[in-house]
Amino acid sequence: MIEQGEPRGWFRFHDLLRLYAQHCAAIDESADACEAAVVRLLDYYIDAMRLVDEELRPSPVALPEARVWFRAERTNVVDAITLAHEAGRYEQVTQLAFALSGYLLLQRNWDVWRTVYQLALHAAQQLKDRPGEATALLGLGRAARHQRDVDIARAHYHSALVVYRTLDDHRGEARALRHLGSILRLQGDYGTARVHYDEALALYRSLGKRHGEADTAHNFGTMARRQKHHDQARTHYLEALVISREIGDHRREARALEQLGKTARDQRD
Repeated sequence: MIEQGEPRGWFRFHDLLRLYAQHCAAIDESADACEAAVVRLLDYYIDAMRLVDEELRPSPVALPEARVWFRAERTNVVDAITLAHEAGRYEQVTQLAFALSGYLLLQRNWDVWRTVYQLALHAAQQLKDRPGEATALLGLGRAARHQRDVDIARAHYHSALVVYRTLDDHRGEARALRHLGSILRLQGDYGTARVHYDEALALYRSLGKRHGEADTAHNFGTMARRQKHHDQARTHYLEALVISREIGDHRREARALEQLGKTARDQRD
C-alpha cells in the first residue's frame, strides 16, 4: 500500500489507502479535529517553505536539495494554497503564496504563478492587508508581462503603485514605478517610461537602495539600446556594472556585462 515516489527516497500512499483514510476521517473524526489537521498541514508547509526559501536565496545553483524539495512538493503546495483559500484561512494563503514565489521564479512557471498570486490578491483584500495586496499586484504584473499581456501587466503595476503611495511605502513605490516604466518601454512610450524611471531612481537614491539603482540604470540602458542610442546605452550599462561591483552582486554584474557585450556587437565593435 506504499509506493516508491519521486525523487528517490520519497514514498506515497496508494490511492486506495487515501480513500480509506478519507472515509475513516469522515466517520471517526469531528469537524474540529479535521479542521485542526488542515491547520497543522498548512503550518507545516509554511515553516518548511520558509526554511527552503532561505536556503535558495543565497545561491540557488549550489543547493540542489532545496530545488529537489520544491520540485517534489510544488503541486502539494499549490493544492495547500487552494485548500487554505477555500477554508477561508487567508493569512496562510498569502504566507504560502509569497514563500513559493522564489521557486516559481526560478522555474518561470507563469501559469502557476498567476493562479497562486490571484488567490493571494483575493486573500489580502479579504484581510484588508494593503502591503500584501500590493505584493500580489506586483506578482500578477510580473506574470502578465512574461506572458506578453502588457495591458494587464500595466494595470496591475499601476494598481500596486496606488497602494504603495497610499501606504507611503517609498521602496514599494520605486519598484512599482520601475516595473511600470518597463511596460511603457515595451509599448513604445519612451517619454513616460523615462519619467517613471527618473522617479524610481530618485527614490532608490534617497533610500540608499543600491540594488534598485543598478536595476534602474540597467533599464535606462535597455531603453536606450532599443532606441538604437548605443552610446547612451553603454553609459547606463557601465553605471549598472559599477554599482553591481561596488555592492558585490555578481548576478547583476554578469547581466550588465552581457548587455555591454550586446551593445558592442550592435556597434560592430
